[in-house]
Amino acid sequence: MILQEWKPTVIIIAVSFFGLFFLGILYWFIKKKRLQNLTSQIDETQISTLPSSTKQDQPEDRKERQKLQDKLWRALEDISKLIRSRQFSQAQNKLEDINKIALQNQFFGILTEIKLKLNICNRNLQLQARQDELWEKFEDGNIAESYIELFELSETTQAEGKKQGIHPYISRQLLAKVKRIGEEFKKDKDHTRQLIERFSEMILEEKFYVAQNRLNITKEICINLKFREFIPEIELLLKKTKININFLEEYNKNKEVYHAGKLRLSYNGMDILERKSKFAKFKPLLVESLALKVFILFQQIRQELKVHKTALEQTLKEVYRMINRQEFEKAKITLAEATIEARQYDFYGIIRDIEYQLREIKKFESQIKDR
Repeated sequence: MILQEWKPTVIIIAVSFFGLFFLGILYWFIKKKRLQNLTSQIDETQISTLPSSTKQDQPEDRKERQKLQDKLWRALEDISKLIRSRQFSQAQNKLEDINKIALQNQFFGILTEIKLKLNICNRNLQLQARQDELWEKFEDGNIAESYIELFELSETTQAEGKKQGIHPYISRQLLAKVKRIGEEFKKDKDHTRQLIERFSEMILEEKFYVAQNRLNITKEICINLKFREFIPEIELLLKKTKININFLEEYNKNKEVYHAGKLRLSYNGMDILERKSKFAKFKPLLVESLALKVFILFQQIRQELKVHKTALEQTLKEVYRMINRQEFEKAKITLAEATIEARQYDFYGIIRDIEYQLREIKKFESQIKDR
């Protein structure tokens, strides 16, 4: 009887419990779905604001990137054909266009290849322009200088060769022009005389390395053409050039030492160089402008050392007054600082004076203690 009365109540409670349970699951499911949607939205927003390099991790982007890279490599192959057919300006323009795309997409391998090809184009264009300029000089009647400069350019080109990507046609073209001007050159010995006079001017202008190289070439030409009467004069100019080069290198080395603050070391070097410039075997061969440079720098270093020495002598006078006032500790500190500076500049006389004053201080301190 009691069980029958409670039965509807139990059913109602059970239904309510299951209903609440179902609603709870439904609420959890909806909340989870919303959270997933929100996370997805955040990821999409982040991806859209990331730099292109991060986006490239996506498979589709990688495919597109690879396609672009392959396209650029094919374009570089076409440019190689242009270089082989001596169309350097056209190749140069195309390389600059590709370079922008490769730089934007950070294709480093392609960028390296572009740089190499640009160097080849630039070098070949420079050589073409230079030989055209020298040929014009020859056509204007300047046979001697155009010959020696073209000869020099040809030697440089032969030395560089394939290593610098110089086109074989340009090398052959240069050799042909050298041969053609050479035929005119050997017809008249006055051309050689003009060259020697020009090299003498170059040495006076301190263009020592250029003069040395061209003198060696001219010597070789004179030996081949049997113009032996010019060889002693060329050898004398080569000797003069070598002496001046050695002086210039020593001067530059001591100048660097001086600017590095090593005053005494630069003084010692310039002292030797300045004395050398007055030797009988060097003086007639040394270019006057270079000898003057050596003299001016030496005087400048000398003057700076003199300033430091005068300042230290003044310091020693001040220390002497300190000793008279019995300011021994102050005097010792000042002398210690002065010793460092005097040793830096090798002022041995000043160092002896400092040592003497230190002994005097010690003597006075001892006398005061004895009292």
